[in-house]
Amino acid sequence: MVGLMVEDRILTLIGGPARVGKTTLARRWSTAQRVECLHLDHLLSALAEVATGDALSALRRAPSITTHGPAEWLAELRIRDEVLWKAANAYANSARNGLVMEGGLWPDWVANLHRPHVAIFIVDTADDAGDRLVEMTRNDPQSWIAERRWSEAKIRKWATYNRIRSEDIAERAARHR
Repeated sequence: MVGLMVEDRILTLIGGPARVGKTTLARRWSTAQRVECLHLDHLLSALAEVATGDALSALRRAPSITTHGPAEWLAELRIRDEVLWKAANAYANSARNGLVMEGGLWPDWVANLHRPHVAIFIVDTADDAGDRLVEMTRNDPQSWIAERRWSEAKIRKWATYNRIRSEDIAERAARHR
């Protein structure tokens, strides 16, 4: 990243599942480029406060790994993220300067952008993701998983779902370049 400068109005999108390093990369990238950084989790919270009707219903979707199988869980996330994407896309189109946006992005939606952009998708398909997530949770009591006080079994199950999401994103990224 050091020494790499991009066009002033370029939109940099960093997507992928949770806990893969999107926020860390976005912070470093936006600092190096001296541009605004938009975290889609923050936008999601703000939108959920003002949205109504179907948009609000979609934004409040929080599928559970306890009650949903992986395919249903992934489909529910996409419903929520599609509403979020519409707002994020409108925000990006109104930005006059460079912007780094990170969060629940999907390659098939990003492929339809008509604005200069760079899209980076970070995924984690490693078999030891559960072990690493358990260790990260132990080492970071401030993390959202630690704050939920999930059991080790639930953390490992969530890591499996996250790997399925990573595989889906990687597949879509390859398909949509």
